Amino acid sequence: MPTCAEVLARTLREAGIQRMFGLPGGEVLDFLEAARRAGIGFVLTRHEATASFMADVSGQIQRRPGVCVSTLGPGAVNMTLGVANAYLDRSPLIAITGAHARAAEPYATHQKLDLNAVYRPFSKLALTLDGVDTEGKVRRAIRASLTPRMGPVHIALPSDVARSPDRETGESASVAREPDPIPPAPEDAIEAVAAEIARARRPVVILGLDLEPRLGDAVRDLVEALGAPVFVTPKAKGMLPEDHPLFHGVCAGVAGDGVIVEFLARADLLVGLGFEPVESDKLWHQTMKLVALNPTTIAGGAYRPHREAVGELFEARRILEPAIAALAARRATREEVGEMERILEEQAREVAQGRTGMAQDSALHAAIAEAAHNRAIVRIVNALLDLLSQSREESLLTPGRPTRSHHDHRRMLRAIRRGDEAGAYRAMRTHLEAVEKLVTGSESFTRARPVKARSKGPRKVS
Repeated sequence: MPTCAEVLARTLREAGIQRMFGLPGGEVLDFLEAARRAGIGFVLTRHEATASFMADVSGQIQRRPGVCVSTLGPGAVNMTLGVANAYLDRSPLIAITGAHARAAEPYATHQKLDLNAVYRPFSKLALTLDGVDTEGKVRRAIRASLTPRMGPVHIALPSDVARSPDRETGESASVAREPDPIPPAPEDAIEAVAAEIARARRPVVILGLDLEPRLGDAVRDLVEALGAPVFVTPKAKGMLPEDHPLFHGVCAGVAGDGVIVEFLARADLLVGLGFEPVESDKLWHQTMKLVALNPTTIAGGAYRPHREAVGELFEARRILEPAIAALAARRATREEVGEMERILEEQAREVAQGRTGMAQDSALHAAIAEAAHNRAIVRIVNALLDLLSQSREESLLTPGRPTRSHHDHRRMLRAIRRGDEAGAYRAMRTHLEAVEKLVTGSESFTRARPVKARSKGPRKVS
């Protein structure tokens, strides 16, 4: 008869789990050995939080639960950092922690914490295995993690339960591992959204993290039918190519994108396709008229979208067709689209001239002002503002000494003056790699390569 640890490992492997991340203790060694025999790899980390962040990102990319493992007590608490992040990232994740042996639990106080209570506020499900119907319990956890809106679950495994024979009552076979298909939204809800779209004169589409990557082609077809300017949130990047004529930028409210938020305020309707307010730290979605098509509701707290259709997004296409046709009949002319782009560029100039209070660096102002006619440059204004802020903070570490980051910043400004978007992005990439080295401890900005001083000779004008 297989042990509880063996059933847990086998059920994970049958669900497609190929690797786990963690920093283990003695309480979970039986499970790790069972996972090894089941064909699940284990990636050892130096800290439990690192393991949970790796599982978070793995889940985001693969759209299957990432798995992280820790011992009990403070080790399990360390792992909550990435689990909470996965909850806000809407990432499927399974956090497995050790727990006191059941025989010792009434008497033990060393590292004793109610881990289900710790994890429950940012988990969709928190349970402790008891050696009965383990397969069914783990299937239920996997299903909860994958059910939209995806998120983390917590499984506690007592050390004596792990090595005890698992008792099966027959209930596990009836527990589905995969979530049910998303049903179509009610027709009256879709019709209400369609009516708002049909009346709109200046709609703007926002793509968000609730869109599955597999829907990329369908998303593109729908936004092309709508014919409205499209913005994406950071986690929806790639759903529409950035060189697509309708792509206008990235918005969230977390990247200094006041220019874009002001632009959105000029629209008479925001159409959210998979838009999820968790990506915005500002309240523009509350103050603007927004209709939403999402697999799950975006209503939360006191917030309610103006209209909302909850269900399989592209099952709604058929009912939306009359609204799309009505919008197309009076779609914005090329001149009107050009006017919206002109407004966006004008707002970029205001940033460049310091009138919005968002930037104060004269070199940056001049560069943006020179290139404000180039819409491609507008798309990286926000990233530049963030980079400028970071560069100033780093200068406190190395007073009087230019760092690699400052060098990257100057390279970016030169690229903008040339209208070289690709060059600006390359400089940003170099900067981000340096930041990553700093965060991982492999390089410090205080030890960064100093920039050689230029000679005072005449400058060559290109």
